[in-house]
This record gives sequence, C-alpha cells and structure tokens, in this order.
Amino acid sequence: MLYYESALKPRERIHFDPSNKDHVQDYANFLKNANWKEGCKYLLEQPYHDIPTMINNKLIRHFLNPYIKNN
Repeated sequence: MLYYESALKPRERIHFDPSNKDHVQDYANFLKNANWKEGCKYLLEQPYHDIPTMINNKLIRHFLNPYIKNN
C-alpha cells in the first residue's frame, strides 16, 4: 500500500473494552500525553458526546461493578 493510500484510508474504529489491558494502557498514555499516539482508534458510542468521557464512564463501571452488584 502506498503512503497516500494509507493516509487517506479511514481508520477502522474499535469499541473500548475496559477489561482489555492494552486499551486501558492506551487511555493512560492519552491522559499522560494529552493526545492519542497514532490517533484515536475507539468508536464513540451512544449516548456519549466525546470519547474521553465515554472511556472514563466505562472504566468506572467496570471497576465498581462488583460493588454495585452487591447492593
């Protein structure tokens, strides 16, 4: 694939998975550096309006889920 083909090709987006350590590390790097290393690869899901808020919410729900289930 030529450079211009790869530069113009839309990036395939994936769903952020809070149980995936690579996804969490990628987000931690975003927080540390205030940018995505190679652009954001995560798909913005409804009802969210921005990806960092979506990821924060998913992480909180993932880690608090055991406590929420017990109540």
